[in-house]
Amino acid sequence: MARHTPSVCNRQPWHVHAYHDNAIKQKLLNLQGGNNGFGHTSDWVLVVTSNLSSFLNVKERFEVYIDGGLFSMSLMYAFQDIGLGTCALNWCAKPSKDKKVRRLIKIAEEEEIIMLIAVGHFNENVQAAYSEKRSISEIITNHE
Repeated sequence: MARHTPSVCNRQPWHVHAYHDNAIKQKLLNLQGGNNGFGHTSDWVLVVTSNLSSFLNVKERFEVYIDGGLFSMSLMYAFQDIGLGTCALNWCAKPSKDKKVRRLIKIAEEEEIIMLIAVGHFNENVQAAYSEKRSISEIITNHE
C-alpha cells in the first residue's frame, strides 16, 4: 500500500531496511534512544531511508525528508490497516551516531536515514498515551 505514496516527480526515493533479529533490533533501538519501556516489545524495527541521488541539486535539498516522511506515514497507516501497531522513532542523531548505525546495518552512503519505525502486535493490556488533538479551526485558516 505504501509504495503508492506520492513523491516529487514520481522518483520514489525510499527504501526500508527491516530487522527482526533481536540483537540487531536492540542495538538499533539503543542508538535511537527514545524507546525506553516499549522498544524491546517490537517484532520488527524498520529503518526508512531516502536515496540522495534521486535529487538533482541543492534546490531539492529538503525533498529527501519530505518524500521519506510521506512514505513513512503511508507505511505506518498500511501496517495499521492490517492490524499491526507502529511507533514512529525519530532520527535526530549526531553524525557520530549516524555513522554507527550505518556501520551496523551497512546502509549505503547515498541513503539518508529518515526515521526508525517499531512494528508489532498490539498488547491488549497496554495503555497507550493519548494527546488531545487541536481543533480544525486551530489548524486551518480559510482565506476566501
